[in-house]
Amino acid sequence: MSEIEQPPLKKVKNTVTKMKKMKKEIDPFSQIGTYQQVQDKDIEALLIKNNLTKDEVINDNVLVSKLYKKREKEAVAKYNRYVENVEILEITSQGDGMGLIDSIFENKTKQVIIVPFGLVGDVVNAQIHTTQNLAVIADLVDIVKESPLRDNTLINCKYFGICQGCNYQHTSYENQMQLKKKTIVNAYKYFAPSIFKSILDSDKFMNVVESPSKYKYRTKITPHASLPAIIKKNALESIEKNEPIKETPSLGFDKANRHYWRKEHKDDLELQEKNKFGSILDVESCSISTDLINNGLKVSKQKLIKEFPTFKKNQYNVFVREQTTDAEPTLKDIEDNLVLPEEKNAQKPAFEEIKDQKYRSVTSNQRQTIQEIVCGKKFNFVANEFFQINTTILPLVIEHVLKNSEIENQEDSKRYLVDAYCGSGFIGICCSDKMERVLGVEVSEQAAQSAAENAKLNSIENCKFIAGDAEKIFKEVDTPNELTTVIMDPSRKGSNQGFLKQLSEYKPKKIVYISCNVNTQARDMEYFLKQTENGGLYEIDHVTGFDFFPQTHHVESVIVLTKK
Repeated sequence: MSEIEQPPLKKVKNTVTKMKKMKKEIDPFSQIGTYQQVQDKDIEALLIKNNLTKDEVINDNVLVSKLYKKREKEAVAKYNRYVENVEILEITSQGDGMGLIDSIFENKTKQVIIVPFGLVGDVVNAQIHTTQNLAVIADLVDIVKESPLRDNTLINCKYFGICQGCNYQHTSYENQMQLKKKTIVNAYKYFAPSIFKSILDSDKFMNVVESPSKYKYRTKITPHASLPAIIKKNALESIEKNEPIKETPSLGFDKANRHYWRKEHKDDLELQEKNKFGSILDVESCSISTDLINNGLKVSKQKLIKEFPTFKKNQYNVFVREQTTDAEPTLKDIEDNLVLPEEKNAQKPAFEEIKDQKYRSVTSNQRQTIQEIVCGKKFNFVANEFFQINTTILPLVIEHVLKNSEIENQEDSKRYLVDAYCGSGFIGICCSDKMERVLGVEVSEQAAQSAAENAKLNSIENCKFIAGDAEKIFKEVDTPNELTTVIMDPSRKGSNQGFLKQLSEYKPKKIVYISCNVNTQARDMEYFLKQTENGGLYEIDHVTGFDFFPQTHHVESVIVLTKK
């Protein structure tokens, strides 16, 4: 750019200032427990166990990136190489196998290799496709020797090994529980080091509570499709010529691997051909989703095939969600949702009757108000709002919360509940029968309104829900702290220092922290117990896992604290 073309210095200066300000606004606390940090911690633990240092395994990522950009095939092939007889030594927190191979970088002895679908004790052949700073990522090509933990006869889905969704269908459910407990233990080891040993030594890491449903539990899916211009163009040409459309887009989920190791599928030509190109796996049904959800997926796919040639966008997203009602859906309800025009007069495909005159139905409308019935309570909420997608385990969670909100040796039989991050009011409303009063707070005004309406829907008068910043929640709390349990159920990013400081100042008798990300939970507990004013007054009762997502690496964690 010439001097004349350059923007005024003042604008450049302001831009720089703004960038600096943006950098300053990034909260270091919120960066603890990220995906990459967890993986790095897993790698570090592997190295320590094998008497290696990071310097001995670190990759020259800059060199490899340059080679990739230059498209130097020979050089790239050198690093993205085929490796044989890789022993899987550990499982990462994300559910992938991890081992060590000889390095090809100068002055390095080993490389860490991450192989999805590998189990400890497996010996595999793998194809490296990505080089990271501390590890290389590979596809599992072939299994030379099977781990005692591996049982491929348990696999319940033809897409397992190529779909990103499930990690553990090839091992027993008992082993899945052990792997998930280890994930929880490791999270506290990595991000709560000052309290980890005391919890471990006192055996306060409890087993993971099993899900009543191991398959067919998922009540919401969001598959997607890519619509390249060439596919739409060819389809329109075929329509003009009154010819059948030769190529239709894949609708499903992101691919994770090439399932060469699934020997029983090597001859499945249709599956191989359909998923030869692109990053999206074409899925007919999902084994962990309910039958109704899979029916919705089928109908969504039919609609996509019929309509995609006229779509303007190159991306297509599908939303399918189940609900429970105590009234049979009308034919109009069904027609307005997941039914093709030619099926409107057919037998009702979009709902099924369940026990006690309740009905399950499915919708594709994200803005529709839907209903779930859990623990005998009704909950109305907008379909795209957060609500747990494995409803079968929710009664067990509520039972756990109620049991651990009991206050020993209290003279007054009354007890109170403060439900932070309350969402549509699920926990507070389900626990309200056992409480004198419940106060819920939610950042989303829509969610807080839904919670208040849900309390009214269930004729509950001892619940109050307010919209506001969770950090200011305790300004609204007027319950006696010695008789109060605070429930925390934040999003995956966890809580923050502001809220944790106020929680410490309030000094409730009990704290029950429910988390879908045990790494940020551990981070929050480390800060609360060791760095807040009154954190030292609390002791950890136990940490318990809940298996909301069988067959995957995901695990939810509940920690209970009691003020001494």
